Amino acid sequence: MSEENGTNAAMDDFNLDTDVVENPLIPNGNYSGNVTGVTIDHEKHCIVWKIAMQGNDGAIMSDGETEVDGETVFFRNWLPKPGDEVEMTSTGKQTKRQSKLNNLAKFFKAMNLPVVTMTDIVNAIEEGDWIGLDVTVAVATREWQGSFSNEVTKMTVAHL
Repeated sequence: MSEENGTNAAMDDFNLDTDVVENPLIPNGNYSGNVTGVTIDHEKHCIVWKIAMQGNDGAIMSDGETEVDGETVFFRNWLPKPGDEVEMTSTGKQTKRQSKLNNLAKFFKAMNLPVVTMTDIVNAIEEGDWIGLDVTVAVATREWQGSFSNEVTKMTVAHL
């Protein structure tokens, strides 16, 4: 095709049977990294931790060549949202709000971070208090609608 037909020549030069390359994945396991960003996603009601992988002694991703170090992964803490105070967890033992608060308390205690209120979280994020923390992350592979990706299932402080 040419530009006369309304397309760019570079745009029509591909073959989906041979040119598609899946993104390499980090093998399941525990890895070292440091926190490079923390935000609150108000739409999804979670704290999002951005972790740069480093100190993993040449660990290689699923393509056999890409190093794990230098990759970025994300960990999320789920925050209570409206309605969680009446909706029960799948076990029916507690409300979703109580479950999320319990998980937050366990997480911040394991991270050795003095957090008691949402104000503490907001202030720490605004001040950049958690940037640079050395952490250990548990990385797993997940499938969603036929696509595979990595997810961080657990994060702990590397040094107490």
